[in-house]
Amino acid sequence: DLYQKTLSCQNYWPLIQCPVMFLGATNDFNSPMEFVTRGFHLLPDVSKSRMSFTVHMNHRFTADNYAARVRWFDAHLKKAFVFPKTATARLELKTANGIPRLIVRPDNSTPHRIEKVDIFYGFDRDPRARFWRTAVTGKKGDNYVAHLPVMDLGEPLFAFANVTYHTGEPLALPVGYHDSPLLTITSECRKAYPHQLKQAGVKEVGERKRLIDDFTAGWQDWSLVAADNKHHWNFETHKVNDPAHFGPKHAALELELETTIAGNTLAVVLYQDQWRGYTGRKPRRFCALVPLKEAGQQTVRISMDQFRSEDGETLQTYDYLTSLILTPGNKEKPKEVTENWQGDIPIFKRISWVGGEFAERKIPYLQDGVAEIDADEAFRQQFEDGVKESVEREEQDRGE
Repeated sequence: DLYQKTLSCQNYWPLIQCPVMFLGATNDFNSPMEFVTRGFHLLPDVSKSRMSFTVHMNHRFTADNYAARVRWFDAHLKKAFVFPKTATARLELKTANGIPRLIVRPDNSTPHRIEKVDIFYGFDRDPRARFWRTAVTGKKGDNYVAHLPVMDLGEPLFAFANVTYHTGEPLALPVGYHDSPLLTITSECRKAYPHQLKQAGVKEVGERKRLIDDFTAGWQDWSLVAADNKHHWNFETHKVNDPAHFGPKHAALELELETTIAGNTLAVVLYQDQWRGYTGRKPRRFCALVPLKEAGQQTVRISMDQFRSEDGETLQTYDYLTSLILTPGNKEKPKEVTENWQGDIPIFKRISWVGGEFAERKIPYLQDGVAEIDADEAFRQQFEDGVKESVEREEQDRGE
């Protein structure tokens, strides 16, 4: 009761008078995105504050988002920078083709040129496990517009945009970041619940896909950590949790990649039920070690039974996957793989599901045997593990 009256945000946020900049990531374990946006609406004057979310990441951000922290102080303490206003965002559910669309209007009044506007949308009810699709965005006058196809009317729709400005000069950033002239600000965030989608006549559009990524759009669907570090690189995507991309029953995972030196070992990790302690299922990492005996372009196929947990269990279903991770074998299994990755970071060209059959998956957020675990203890352990991993990744970024 004392906590609710003092430290709980719904009581102190309405008292905040200073401008607030929230810098974070869309899949942050510590500050889930919907909690942040809900808190912002408690501020006395939300128009004075801003948000800057790095898409796909967890408790980390890219240089263009980090710049928001620095520029915020430049604007409010030094009076030496014109900070853009939050872009407005309007979610239209009733459309001629039954596909929702997001209409975004960024601030054009600043001296900074708009470099790009990216519109994202997703469906998972837990923002920590949600995959954010990148929408095809077009410009109409001062607005940016994107259609947001919905595959399942039983799930909510979430959408927002990131507006990136070119400030004209590179900003010096800390170790671990490249100096950048870019500044990214997040728009208003919008959502629609299943009953709203149905009432508006939204149509289900889309189909299951075997292709996870062919990298024609680069790494836009991934979170890259230590991307320039040949020994510590870690690439993760929540795409395997998207309704179009989760694995067919009994399928194998196939990767096409190119390496420069023979003899490396790749770790492919499938994370199951990360942050979903509320379901009664414990989060588990299933890892497959892939020896790459040759150098050059190659194709590897990993069957489901090659993915094993720390307890030696084999992966039984793709239904509860929350992310796919690619990293050097010794980073994931140092006892089994003792050598650092040698040569350049591999070039990944295609990742897809092979074989198996498409089938409905179990709803991942539904509770399952909750009485078997202490949900509060599960949350505390996940929080502590998240902090530890974040600190380790920051040390690797700095080359420590």
